[in-house]
Amino acid sequence: MHIARYLSIFFLLLFPGLPPAHAEPLCDHAYCYTVAERTELLAEPASGIRLDIAGFHVSVPPPERIVADGETLYLHLGNDAVLVIGPERLPQLRDAGVTIVPNQIPKMIFLKTPEDAAFLTQEDEKVWRFALSLKRYHFENASHALHVRHAGIHYFLSDGDLVGFSGQALITRTEQEDYFLRIDALNMDFQGFKRIVLSVH
Repeated sequence: MHIARYLSIFFLLLFPGLPPAHAEPLCDHAYCYTVAERTELLAEPASGIRLDIAGFHVSVPPPERIVADGETLYLHLGNDAVLVIGPERLPQLRDAGVTIVPNQIPKMIFLKTPEDAAFLTQEDEKVWRFALSLKRYHFENASHALHVRHAGIHYFLSDGDLVGFSGQALITRTEQEDYFLRIDALNMDFQGFKRIVLSVH
């Protein structure tokens, strides 16, 4: 679901039939210059069962049901609350020969604007367009958009609801360049979601 959505956008942006990247503005929606609030680790991380996913550990309330789809887990927590957890690997970044690695994408979405864009190749420029276009998914209608750094991990999270989620998070670890962890929530209050996100280590 969420991974397929990201990759479908990415295939479009890297399709070789695209016109030259400089023919259009780098970003053209209302959230191009919106960035997350940098904050400290203010919420106590969640406790519960520990899941190991792609080298990350996350604590979640005991789910009623878990459905696996490849590396992605769908956790049904009761009261219609669902967590979707899985790695985003974006192999197209490697295939295209760009200089940007996957775990840079969350920072570009949450902390960068078109004024920060710096690219060595036309392929890099397309990746910047991809990242800046995804700001809408995380900032539209958001009451909270946060960046937390703790113990070598960056947590980027928001309650933007453009695609129906009540919480979205992207989590990176410096030494893991080729992927990041994504957590989406449905029908979950943001404070509870934040505690789950901040349990990741």
